Amino acid sequence: TPPEIVNPLPPQSAVRVPVEASVEIEFSEKIDRDTFPEAIFISPDPGGELKYKYSGRRVRIRFPKPLLPDRTYVLTIGTDLRDNHNVAMASSFTLAFSTGDSIDRGEIAGRIFGESNPQGILLWAYILPEQPDSAGIDPRQRSGDYVTQAGSDGAYRIPFIAGGSYRVF
Repeated sequence: TPPEIVNPLPPQSAVRVPVEASVEIEFSEKIDRDTFPEAIFISPDPGGELKYKYSGRRVRIRFPKPLLPDRTYVLTIGTDLRDNHNVAMASSFTLAFSTGDSIDRGEIAGRIFGESNPQGILLWAYILPEQPDSAGIDPRQRSGDYVTQAGSDGAYRIPFIAGGSYRVF
């Protein structure tokens, strides 16, 4: 059975989260600690190295510095995460919370075709400037403004994004 998230703190869509907050994730079973750091993505990037504290089926994530005020943060745990039996998560999990009064509600969704095993493929969404010119977007130089991974069926979702135009790689 793939691992599942059963209790995230702060809870989904929490607002007014303190900028000094940490995040705690409880899983349905023990996870392989070695796969966790590679499976977690946070948008926008909190800057610096995250710190993890493992306790049974829980992981506490501490940010290197205070979060930005009035910002929606999106934490994604991708399908690279495995349990102690080497079973991968069936699909990505996304937790959105805000240090401000509201949560951004935009979403991009789709499916990857033409790949025999799309699970774990990274998808990066870049905010396009007002004048859509993709010349300034180079995935070799920086990761996207939002990030997720495809599930085993190739489906993906990038929820809780700010309004605007995006390019997805």
